[in-house]
Amino acid sequence: KESVERDVTAALADGVAFVPAHPIAGNETAGAQNASSGIFEGKPVIITGGSGSALASVEKMWKKTGAKVVKMSADEHDRVFALMSHLPHVCAYLLASVAAEAGRPGLSGGGLNDTTRIALSDPALWAGILLENSSNVLAALDRFSGSLADVVRAIENGDRERLTEILSLSRDAKTAFMKK
Repeated sequence: KESVERDVTAALADGVAFVPAHPIAGNETAGAQNASSGIFEGKPVIITGGSGSALASVEKMWKKTGAKVVKMSADEHDRVFALMSHLPHVCAYLLASVAAEAGRPGLSGGGLNDTTRIALSDPALWAGILLENSSNVLAALDRFSGSLADVVRAIENGDRERLTEILSLSRDAKTAFMKK
């Protein structure tokens, strides 16, 4: 959002208001044929700028859809969504690719299907998103690869205690995350 906000603001004529917003709703399909009513109900919409009556109008519009408006800076948005959206998309794409090497797609269960659902998203769109937010995405990937390396070491060392600890901490993080 930071670069979009900067570029759009620079291109606007004097007196034109811009209120950048990012609805956190949708699915892996694209196009009007895949639209659904109530898609924004209870979902967050991130607003990263704007002021005055323009901001008030945009907030009012989103609230009428049932969305929950959340305000944050564009910089925070980019950092947060590198971890909460961009990293999961990279993982889903790569997991789908690696799992396909098994050559037995009819045997996958809910875990693989749930985890890779978003790998059906538009690759060109996601390539652009990943490159646009590259510094934050690279930091998220670095963090993830460190965690993955911890799991690899525990498995290589046959360290059930450490592996259980890693998995327990991750489960606890997911539980706490769901409560918020």
